[in-house]
Amino acid sequence: MKGARPDFVFSDMLIPDELIELEKTAMYESRKIPKTTCIIGKDIFKDLVDDIHFFSSQELISKVELQELKPELLDLLQKTEVMTETGCYSSGGEIMIYLSKLVIDSCYYHLECDERYYCL
Repeated sequence: MKGARPDFVFSDMLIPDELIELEKTAMYESRKIPKTTCIIGKDIFKDLVDDIHFFSSQELISKVELQELKPELLDLLQKTEVMTETGCYSSGGEIMIYLSKLVIDSCYYHLECDERYYCL
C-alpha cells in the first residue's frame, strides 16, 4: 500500500490564512537583518529532491505537481547561487553561506543583537 492515507495528497492540505500571514511577516522581518551567516549541508539540494521523489512515490504529490515543483526548485537554486556569489540577499542584507561536510538535518538559529545572544 502506498501512502498512509490513499485518499490524501499534499495539494488537498489547507494552510490557515493566519499561518500564511505569520510566515510572510517572518520573511519580511528577516530581510531587515543586516548580516546573516548560513551553514548548510553539502547535500541540502539532493536531500530536498530525494524527499520530493519519496513523496511522489507514495502518491502524496501528483505527476503534475512534480512538474510544477521543478521550476520552483531551479529558481531556489539560482537565487542561492546568486547569494553565494554576491554575498547579499536581493534586499541588500549581507549573507555568508558556508558549506559543511557534516550532515545537517535540522534548523538551528543563533542570533546576536545589541550584545545579546539568542539560540533557537
